Amino acid sequence: MNFHTFVLHHPTKMNLTPQKLSIVFIFMLFLQSCEGPSVTFDEPQPADTENLNAFPEKLQGQYENMSNNSTLQIDKTTISKIYDYDIKTSIKQLDSTCKLINDTLIDLETREKAPVKKDGDTLLAHIHSIDTLFSISQTNILKKFKGYYFANSTYGKGDWVVKKLAIHKGELRINSISEKEDIDKLKSISESDIDSVPYQFHPTKRQFKKFLKAEGFSDTEVFEKIK
Repeated sequence: MNFHTFVLHHPTKMNLTPQKLSIVFIFMLFLQSCEGPSVTFDEPQPADTENLNAFPEKLQGQYENMSNNSTLQIDKTTISKIYDYDIKTSIKQLDSTCKLINDTLIDLETREKAPVKKDGDTLLAHIHSIDTLFSISQTNILKKFKGYYFANSTYGKGDWVVKKLAIHKGELRINSISEKEDIDKLKSISESDIDSVPYQFHPTKRQFKKFLKAEGFSDTEVFEKIK
């Protein structure tokens, strides 16, 4: 698994795909853009730095992001994002392959069922989903450098996507590389003349350090530790 892989676990076994239901909101938080990353590295970063086999205890725990009602769970080897909330939509949006009987939505092709609540012409449902964002393995490598943790995930052959993690006073920040500002910094620091997407960089450890000092990884998601 990596930061571009989303694993959904719903409270029922019903296959709620866009073809079965025209309820776009069920997936709008999870089925993110399938476009590839704009920036990759040709090896895990920073180079020439020891791999870690576990997240430190100070990073482990549960975090909350109030901006999108998500919870982040970090255990010894895995980062998962959990969504747990109520949603609603109009009955008119149901696909013809689904049938509503009382408080149950039935997939007419698979006969799978999902519990819902009906309020007039509105359907109410509870969504619980888990996105496995990162799990330490040969294809998901964790490193530590200058007080930060770097989650390296493979994206195709010879491509690595990198996220920066840091915690301070119960606040966890997960930083990504922005498309414009960070790319310009990487080009300058690594003396690269790459001019087409995706940009693949090969910085030395020293150049990567300069990128950090130049406030690279400028896209930030903030979580507050809750336990």
